Amino acid sequence: MTDHELLEARAQIARLQRRVERERTARRESEEIAERSLRRLYARQRALDLLTRSAAASNAATDESDAFLEVMTMIAQEYEWSVGHLLVPARDDASALVSSGIWVGDPGDRFYEQIRSASVGARFARGVGIPGRVASHGPRWEVQPTDLVPARRGLLTTGSAFAFGVMVEDVLVGVVEFLSPVPKPVDPDLVDVAIPMGEQLGRVIERAKARESEQLHRDELERTVKQRTDDLMRARDRAEALSRARSALFNAVTHELSTPVHAAQAALAAHPADLDTARSQLSVMSQRIDALVALASDSAGADIAKPAICSLPDLLNEVCQTQETLVSEHGGHIQLTVDPSAAEEVLVDAERLRSALHTLLAGYRLAKPGAQVSVRLSLSGHRAQLETRSPDTDPEPGSISVARRTCQEADGDLTHEGFRYEISVPVARPRLRRSGINRRVLLVDDTKVTQQLASMMLAESGLDVDMADDGLAAIARLSERDYGVVLMDIRMPRLDGLSATRRIRAGEAGATRSETPIVAMTADTAPGAAEAGMLAGVDAYLSKPFTQRQLLAIIDRYLPAVASG
Repeated sequence: MTDHELLEARAQIARLQRRVERERTARRESEEIAERSLRRLYARQRALDLLTRSAAASNAATDESDAFLEVMTMIAQEYEWSVGHLLVPARDDASALVSSGIWVGDPGDRFYEQIRSASVGARFARGVGIPGRVASHGPRWEVQPTDLVPARRGLLTTGSAFAFGVMVEDVLVGVVEFLSPVPKPVDPDLVDVAIPMGEQLGRVIERAKARESEQLHRDELERTVKQRTDDLMRARDRAEALSRARSALFNAVTHELSTPVHAAQAALAAHPADLDTARSQLSVMSQRIDALVALASDSAGADIAKPAICSLPDLLNEVCQTQETLVSEHGGHIQLTVDPSAAEEVLVDAERLRSALHTLLAGYRLAKPGAQVSVRLSLSGHRAQLETRSPDTDPEPGSISVARRTCQEADGDLTHEGFRYEISVPVARPRLRRSGINRRVLLVDDTKVTQQLASMMLAESGLDVDMADDGLAAIARLSERDYGVVLMDIRMPRLDGLSATRRIRAGEAGATRSETPIVAMTADTAPGAAEAGMLAGVDAYLSKPFTQRQLLAIIDRYLPAVASG
């Protein structure tokens, strides 16, 4: 091989070597680019996964502290931060940030304990310290930062810090900072997702504030309702107490006037010679009693809510429809069911029953705006029973006490067992006609004059008469034997006539004698007295003073064969 050929071969080999080296360099650069791209893609995916998990945690959390703890723990573990800390605006100065008391880290780590001890009580104004710089400039990643707060100065100069703001719309409501005692290179992907994470956590705070505001509004509404209800109850109690006092005064006066009239009637029966004079005196006395009764009616009649005959299904349907319109706005429902036994019209304290049910249903609505409530009406004996039930809600306690008090004022009650509440009030059934089974009459009165006069009138008509001085004695007598009719005075010592009637109707004198006809025989003619007597179980009212004709006309309703004979 010539020298020329040798030189040419060496040149070709050199060219081939340079080409191989260029190819190796290009391949190495391509691999480095691919590796960097892969690392970049992994880092990006890592940050996006963190954003997705933090969004799920923020949306699922019901407590803002739990949401922050969970998201901060995710970031600290994923990116190996030693400390996570939440700062919030100070109460006395919203431009300064202070510790919220929410921390993430290892309590046994010396750096964690130093940072925590130094941050308690520290205040970060805008631009001061890492939190202050976030408040002024947005998310921060600082390597070997210089913290301007004296307590923390020197703790971070060899480490790294990452912090971002928590935003509600455009308002900064917190700063989350993460700290490490060793330098950490900036992760641009984590910085990129910091803003949307701050917005997610801001929505958690926004929801918490909305719940707090709603609860404050509900508490204020409940206080207002309770105060107004108490004011109305006190005003009503005063009005009714005044009415009862006036009625009691006139009843006492008329009762005292009725007794001499009875005595005069007895004297007439014994000494008919003085007939004209006695009749004249009786006429004057009767006119005075009528005047007193009229005055009592004018004074007290407008203040007393008297029982009335009504259809309970219609009354309750009106109440339920009114409450239904209020709960339906929140997805609630009120369903009324009426038992066939409650179809007939009854005498009932309608206003108090309506008020009690309104109050109870409003209590369900205050406890849960979208409450599902079922209401069932039935009649049992001499009482209307109204059952309310919700599968998961009790009425607000204040409404229960007000409704119970209203029921008790109507001689009823409100009881409950579990989620079942029952209103029970007395009713009278106007269509019910009781009949006596014999010719014996029980005369119950504490006044000897009335006993003598009435027994004489009854004996002359061929009726057998037994006496009782008060309600307790009447129950005892009735429990011993059957009577065709009970003539019951109202104002008596030990046990009054209405209470005795209620106990007789409840079966205290025996189940078979609970339907014995009872006629109230009293001078109590105040407005509402007759209706109250019927609710207690009285069948008829006989006002004092009465004549033999009036007395026998009442007896004739229940013992027609004997009385007509």
